Parts: sequence; C-alpha cells; structure tokens
Amino acid sequence: MKKESVVVENHSTHDFYSLSPCEVDLETPFSIFNFDLKYDINNEELKKKYFNLRIRFHPDSVSSYESHAIAQANEIYQKVFDAYQILRDPIRRAAYILNHLGLADEISRVSVEDDIELILNENEFLETITHQHEVEDFLEKQMNKLKQLEENFSQAVLAKDIEKMLRNYKLMTFSSSLIKKIKNKKYITHKQ
Repeated sequence: MKKESVVVENHSTHDFYSLSPCEVDLETPFSIFNFDLKYDINNEELKKKYFNLRIRFHPDSVSSYESHAIAQANEIYQKVFDAYQILRDPIRRAAYILNHLGLADEISRVSVEDDIELILNENEFLETITHQHEVEDFLEKQMNKLKQLEENFSQAVLAKDIEKMLRNYKLMTFSSSLIKKIKNKKYITHKQ
C-alpha cells in the first residue's frame, strides 16, 4: 500500500520562518503525528506535535502561498485536526485501532455478561448517592477502573490478543459512560 504523503512548499515571495517545506504522512492519525500504531501514546508529545502542525498549516500562516499550496495546506490542516480528535480521546483511539485492524464488526459479538451485573449495580449505586464526597470517591474508583481497562487494552494490542482487545474496549466504553454520568451527578450534587 502506497503511503499518502504531501510536501507543502512555500512558493510565495514571502518567506515565513514557520512555513519551511514539510512532509506529512497522511495515511493514519498515528502517522500524521509520527507515532507507531499502539494504544499508549505520550499525550504531551501529541499536544506539542499537534500545535506545531496546526500553526504550520493554519490558514493565516499560508495566506501568502499560491492557491494550490493553500488548498493543500487547508486539507492537511483539517486532517491534522481530525487525527488529533481521534488520538486525544482514549475511547476513539481504541476504536480507531480496532477498525484499523479490521475488528470493528467483531465488537458486538464479544460477551461481557460476567460484568453486566456489576455495571448495573454501579449504575444503581450512582442513583443512591447524595453527598458530594461519595460522588467524588465513586468517581475516583471508576477513573482507576478505566485506567486499568486502558492498560489491559494496551497490553492486548501489543500482544495481538483480539479477544482481550475487544472485551476491554467494550468495558472501556461502559466505564467511560458511567464516568460521564458520575461527573454530571457531581455537578448536580455540588449545585444543591
């Protein structure tokens, strides 16, 4: 498979220091930021690379380019933004990896029946919480659980263990949804 990459060169009479020729591999969100296809990425490094590329290809930065270079820079700018949205969100990043590996359709066949009762109990427990400190404790517990699921997913990707990848992804989505509910409850409880 031929990699899609582009080189944007400054063909204008103005020479902006931030607009030197730059090659960007647009094949995947990971390649845009020069990361290997794996779950664990350095978020600070991702932010730094994102902001550097964003500045380099921002419409204001390329306004003195010839029209074909401006169009190319705008396309790259959008792809950089889209890639960043995928990689910065752990659930979207995991979903992308599964899709990239051709496993997206397999998610629905994975059973998490053993965990359904626990998930339902946690949702019910959330409804009974009335004090702010209880909400905060429950949120911390769920954040730690999500972190462990993310670590399990990462290890499964490295080990190429498809069943563990799928199972942990599914549990990550449930856990992430519960965390959103807890954060909403935390806000409501705090307001009362």
